[in-house]
Amino acid sequence: MSTHKQGFLRNVKLTANMLRLGMNLWPPFIGAGIHVLHIADDFREIKVRMALRWYNRNYVGTHFGSGITSAWRRLACAATSLRPVVAGRSP
Repeated sequence: MSTHKQGFLRNVKLTANMLRLGMNLWPPFIGAGIHVLHIADDFREIKVRMALRWYNRNYVGTHFGSGITSAWRRLACAATSLRPVVAGRSP
């Protein structure tokens, strides 16, 4: 078995701005009205806006819960896996 990492994207360093741009261009986020405003350089802070529109509003006039959790799950996973190792401890 090979000891090197496979896949050409393993050698790409993903920055906070690249992740923000990619998430803002991702079709599920566009469709849900989710916009990533800011990602800190160390991936410890993420600011997201979800506009209340006619297509993501429920019966009582608030956001569908699935839209909010879809934003949180993707960004939380990306932030914890991309966060740099600090003081010898992994995230």
